[in-house]
Amino acid sequence: MGRALVLMSPAAGPGGKGSKRQRIQIALEGALSKRGLTAEFPVTGSAEETAALLRAAPAEGYELAVVAGGDGTVRLAVGALAATGLPLAIVPLGTGNLLAASLGIPRDPFDAAARLGVASPTTIDSGLLTAGDAREAFAVAVGAGFDARVMSSTSKAMKARFGVMAYFATILRMLPLLPIVEAEIVVDGRTFEMPTVAVLVANCGQIIPGVLGPRAALDPTDGLLDVIAIRGGKFPTMLPRAAGSALDSLFRSEPGFGGQSLRQRGSRIVVTTEPAEPIQADGDTLALTTGSFTATARPASLTVLV
Repeated sequence: MGRALVLMSPAAGPGGKGSKRQRIQIALEGALSKRGLTAEFPVTGSAEETAALLRAAPAEGYELAVVAGGDGTVRLAVGALAATGLPLAIVPLGTGNLLAASLGIPRDPFDAAARLGVASPTTIDSGLLTAGDAREAFAVAVGAGFDARVMSSTSKAMKARFGVMAYFATILRMLPLLPIVEAEIVVDGRTFEMPTVAVLVANCGQIIPGVLGPRAALDPTDGLLDVIAIRGGKFPTMLPRAAGSALDSLFRSEPGFGGQSLRQRGSRIVVTTEPAEPIQADGDTLALTTGSFTATARPASLTVLV
C-alpha cells in the first residue's frame, strides 16, 4: 500500500479536540484505505514543524498529504505543496474554511473525511504574494484594507463561539470607522488609481463561504487572478459609497473600471496604498508594515482532492 501523510492541527477549532478528533482520525484511516493508502499521523507542535513535514513529503515518498485544520493550516500546505505534484486533501476544522468552501468540500469534517475514499483530484491555480523580503503562498485571496482589519480584529474566542458569524459581528462594529486610503493598482502593466476601503486579489472564493458568491465567479483554473477594489468616499457619504461599490463589484458580469468599483483580471498585480494598510492572505493577517505588495498567479500549480 501507498502512504498518506496526515497532519491534524492542534490549534484548530472545536472540531479538532478530544474524542471528536479521534473519531475523525478513524474516519480518515478508513477512507484512505479505500484508496490503497496507509495513513500516518505524526504529531507536530508548531506551524514550522507542520510546514517542514509538508515540504519533505514529496521526497519522503508520500502519495497524498492530508491536512485537518483551519485556513492557516491549509495555507501552510499550499505553500509547501504548490508545484510539487503531490495532491492535497482537506478536512475543514476552522472557522472560515475558505478554500474548502470554494471547492465544494463538505464543511462537516466527518463527511469530508469519509468522501476522501472516492474524491477525485482537480488541479487549480495558486498565488504568490511578495512584499519586501516576505513571500507568502495563497490559494483563495490576499487583501489590503477593511477585510484584513476584520480578520485581525476578530478574536479566537469569538470565532470559537460564533463560527463564521463572528466576522459579521466585527464588520458591524467596524463600519462606522471605515478608513479610506488612496490605492494604486497595476494589473499586467495597466494602472488604476482610486480611493478605496479594500483591495482584494482573489484566485477563488465567495462572499459568504458556501452560500453567496459574485455574479462573475472567481475561477481557480483560468490561470489569472481577479482584482476587486471597493471605492471609498468622504463622510457622510462614505458608507453609502462603499456599500454601492461593494454591490457593483458583486453583480458585475464582466471585468471593468466604472464609477463604483474596479474588477479586473491579470497574472501580476501590484497594489500600493497610502497610507499603508494591513494585509491578509487566506484569512491570516500578515506581519507586514509595507504599503505595497505584488500578487503573481501560479497556473495549475496545486492538485486538491475534491
